[in-house]
Amino acid sequence: MWSWDPATGTQVGEPLRGHTSAVSACCALPRPDGTTLLVTASWDRTVRLWNPATGTHSRLARSVAQLLSASRGDARMAATMTPVGPPMRGHTDGVTGCCAIPVENGTFLLATTGRDETVRVWDPATGIQVGHR
Repeated sequence: MWSWDPATGTQVGEPLRGHTSAVSACCALPRPDGTTLLVTASWDRTVRLWNPATGTHSRLARSVAQLLSASRGDARMAATMTPVGPPMRGHTDGVTGCCAIPVENGTFLLATTGRDETVRVWDPATGIQVGHR
């Protein structure tokens, strides 16, 4: 995945490497300390958390919000491809997108979209689905 400067349209730095298939979605995940991390979802059934300033996988997932990893209708808590909790079940088909939703106290919920035509909202701290439509 490449980073671009939106003001100039020029490529910035080296590509972010780690996914083994196409990236299907990305979103910004603001942190309480004022920095922003990048969440990427891929057809390789993983979601990764990146530090865009350094181009590295972030190891801050446990303290910020666990990552969602898509796997045939399941969403799993994961940190750079290593599962850290049980599957978050809800989607009945592949997960195609993700988005951070700001809530109280500088924390976030995560929304996922799927090929099952649903949007599901998760509390990343607990892995519990808190809503869907």
